[in-house]
Amino acid sequence: MIRRAFTVVELLIAMAVLAIAAAIAFPVYRSAVAKSRETTCINTLHQLHSAIEIYRANYGGEGVYGGVTEMRLPPYLIWMIRDLGLTHAAMRCCVPGRIHPWSGFTVFYPSPDMGANGDWKGWAKYCSEYRDQAILIGDFNHDPNKDLIDSPFVTHRIIGLYVGGQVKVKTKFGQPQMRLWWND
Repeated sequence: MIRRAFTVVELLIAMAVLAIAAAIAFPVYRSAVAKSRETTCINTLHQLHSAIEIYRANYGGEGVYGGVTEMRLPPYLIWMIRDLGLTHAAMRCCVPGRIHPWSGFTVFYPSPDMGANGDWKGWAKYCSEYRDQAILIGDFNHDPNKDLIDSPFVTHRIIGLYVGGQVKVKTKFGQPQMRLWWND
């Protein structure tokens, strides 16, 4: 006798095998996509450092450590992007729907709008002490605990750009918005 169709048991076994394969493949795919986005953002931070160094060279601040004015850091990233003729897309982190819609980068050096209450002297002391290891910009887009950024009791995963051009991914407890979190 020749069978022309699958039995119910055979169909159920085939569906179970496909479900197990999908359960294994989807998390691997998701982590690969997340890693590729992180790598893209690391490359963007490298490009951002190059742009900052070009900006500093244009204004005579290369090789200087100390205050924002002495180092000739761009007061706002948006000004530097405009001054160098770059587009916003060139400096955008690729994780959709995160902290800041256009980039997600947090600048750790003080900007002019901080005024008299700003941390100008604190930055100069910090940067003079840590030099190339001073944190410049952080990318908070990849932190699974971004809603608890102020909490010292959760693990954070943040990508940081240092004055010397190094880009490091840090995963640890504490408060990453504090400069000294980056230097341990």
